Amino acid sequence: MLTLTARHSKGQRLDDLWGGLSEAWRFLGRGWGSETAAAFEKRVAKNRDAWADYRAGIRRKPRKETGELARRVGLLESLGALGYVRATEVTHGSSGWHVHFHVVLVLDTQVLPHGLEDRDDTLDAARRSIFELWRKGLLRNRLDAVEQVRETDGSTSHVGADLRIMHGAEVAEKLSKYETKATDAVAAAQESAKRLAESEKRRIEAGKFAAEATLGAWKQGREVSRTPFQILGDLSTGASANLAADERLWCEWVAGSRGRVQLVWSRGLADLARVADAEKSDEEIAAEEIGSEDLFRLPLGTWKRICFTAARFELLEAVEKGGREAGIGFLEERGLIWLPALGADMPPDTR
Repeated sequence: MLTLTARHSKGQRLDDLWGGLSEAWRFLGRGWGSETAAAFEKRVAKNRDAWADYRAGIRRKPRKETGELARRVGLLESLGALGYVRATEVTHGSSGWHVHFHVVLVLDTQVLPHGLEDRDDTLDAARRSIFELWRKGLLRNRLDAVEQVRETDGSTSHVGADLRIMHGAEVAEKLSKYETKATDAVAAAQESAKRLAESEKRRIEAGKFAAEATLGAWKQGREVSRTPFQILGDLSTGASANLAADERLWCEWVAGSRGRVQLVWSRGLADLARVADAEKSDEEIAAEEIGSEDLFRLPLGTWKRICFTAARFELLEAVEKGGREAGIGFLEERGLIWLPALGADMPPDTR
């Protein structure tokens, strides 16, 4: 498990911070990746042409013979990495927004040294190399990171780039905190509301905040920080200590997270694990599952009645299973008004 963080301070815009970390990630990817076979073949061909030009007397002698060239093997390949899964976690606390990446590197243990001491040395050297690349990428985007900090007990912790061995069960538990379906998101929202109710000594019931979410946003933050959906929970349940400030934070999260993917599979690992739709957007997946055409429209009154209830998810499920007719039937059974899609040749609901 690799964790990548950056220094942050109060007043930094979420969009700037997230964007800077994303650019630093791209820089890291260029630095730790291996040369592709196609790129190596292109370099060999260029070397041959250079030698031909040299023999023709039109350029100076190349530094290496063609047979001396070797494909560049990057850090990930040298560790035996089969691929990665990267999750983005965002919280807000006394030091402002905090964005960091958790990267599960899937390693071939046959490549790593078998001795524990040698393995630890290999991973520590890899961590130092990763930190150097990561910090260079951050500095190019006006951010920075520290390699380690001293804890209160005198020990040191790696913070800029932390790399440690984790096994199957630990990895599964870690990833389960970041990706969930609607039912798990609803449960997370209700559990969050329950904790708030107990702390305030009153029972409240939270609305269902999202149909599908990456639990980097749902994950419980430390006591001094909150995830975006904890901020939304405070707003929804009246537990916010500063309503105007929390509203600004939530709006900043909505704007800053727009178009960003919080859980990313490397393409090779997705193919290896046969993860369907790993590189597709939500819109592409939805279009394939239920079609890209509009089925019907919901008047504002109907939308308000179902938006924060289980009916919202039940309507989606009905449409997924039975299409437009099933969705309309679901609405009419509950006395909810619907309108035909724009341009559709359908009679409207006149009730």
